[in-house]
Amino acid sequence: MASIRKRGRKWQAQVRRHGSSALSKTFFEKSDALKWARQVETDLDKGIICTKGQVDRNATLGDLLSRYRDNVIINMKSGPEQHYKINMLLRDPIASHSVKALAPSLFSDYRDRRIKHVLPQTARKELVLFQRVLNVAMREWGLQLHQNPLTSVEKPPPGKARDRRLEPHELTLLMAATQQSRNPNLKPMILFAIETGMRLGELLSLRWEDINVDKSLALLRHTKNGWPRTVPLSRRAVEILKELPSTNGERVFATTAVRRHIKWNIWRPDLREGLAHLVDHIKRRICGIASAGFPWFSV
Repeated sequence: MASIRKRGRKWQAQVRRHGSSALSKTFFEKSDALKWARQVETDLDKGIICTKGQVDRNATLGDLLSRYRDNVIINMKSGPEQHYKINMLLRDPIASHSVKALAPSLFSDYRDRRIKHVLPQTARKELVLFQRVLNVAMREWGLQLHQNPLTSVEKPPPGKARDRRLEPHELTLLMAATQQSRNPNLKPMILFAIETGMRLGELLSLRWEDINVDKSLALLRHTKNGWPRTVPLSRRAVEILKELPSTNGERVFATTAVRRHIKWNIWRPDLREGLAHLVDHIKRRICGIASAGFPWFSV
């Protein structure tokens, strides 16, 4: 039985089962307390956690991944991407292993298997995600492990920083590829990224209310480092915005639901020739603002 009560400025959620001590946690928002209580009751019913608050030893790695997906990443800026990655990991055979069988050798075998199919930095990110989930489970969910098995697993090296520069003919190919896209936002968004140096997430979170055309400024509320910043707009950037339909309060380019479609649309097999090496980090390096007056192809 779950109960929610206010204690000072916070809300305490408590889940009690007959004959066992209660599980409780405090939140600033009542909605978060309700969500936590519902999830704990669900996990108790499934046997993922026991009534002492510990993760049940019969729970699987997949159970931990699902709980992390449903309770932890929901408030993260990268939540949608993390959700997608976790769902992918849940389809892998490693997710079916019991938590009591988790060992460094299990994850090193996973690493060796994955790097045959994906880039080393991709395998590294997946191992880091596993490590983060187990850290949360040990610290907050009562998972009893001597230590996180990922601690002693050697991870592939991170990818090297890119210094590839966009050539003039490649921009022509890029623009030609956008003409074959069904998304009308793709071409103006790429051109706007070149002019401003904004990241993809910053572009997709940009709203019309954050644009000051008179002063040629754009306010970015959601940035990679978490701090808002103001970006100056070139004359061409302002012209691109004026060509778009403007509705106050709505996003300038698209909703985050189509993020992956926008990011990967032009990399279809029939459009990859001459463009496969381009990513939004590279386009940021040739933005007109950063060129300080030089032609974009000389940045």
